[in-house]
Amino acid sequence: GWSTAVFNRCHIHSKSGGYVTAPSTDQGQKYGYVFESCSFSGNCPPRTTMLSRPWRIYAKVVLLHCDLSEQVSEIGFHDWNKPESHETCYYAEYACTGKGYVPEKRPDYVHQLTEREAGEYTREKVFGR
Repeated sequence: GWSTAVFNRCHIHSKSGGYVTAPSTDQGQKYGYVFESCSFSGNCPPRTTMLSRPWRIYAKVVLLHCDLSEQVSEIGFHDWNKPESHETCYYAEYACTGKGYVPEKRPDYVHQLTEREAGEYTREKVFGR
């Protein structure tokens, strides 16, 4: 959906592969979904779960310090056959781990954040408090 949300220390378990998120972040909205210190697992076959795909072309998803199991696809994110989203969506990761974290296989439109960039995704900044 179009919401802003922070998921902190959650366990996301995929039963049958597919997509974990499908954000429709509004154009100009600074934040979308932020996953912080979450674990992504599943009992589906390896490499059958995508972290996200855009519902609308301004989708935003950021993963910080997450553990990604082998169920997560090596490319991690999918454009949902919307190549225009490569210029408009924002998918990013920082300091993730696990067999599903394969930054060298991520599409070019997926960002690997620096420590400074990752610092922009605190709960206080995301929620403006």
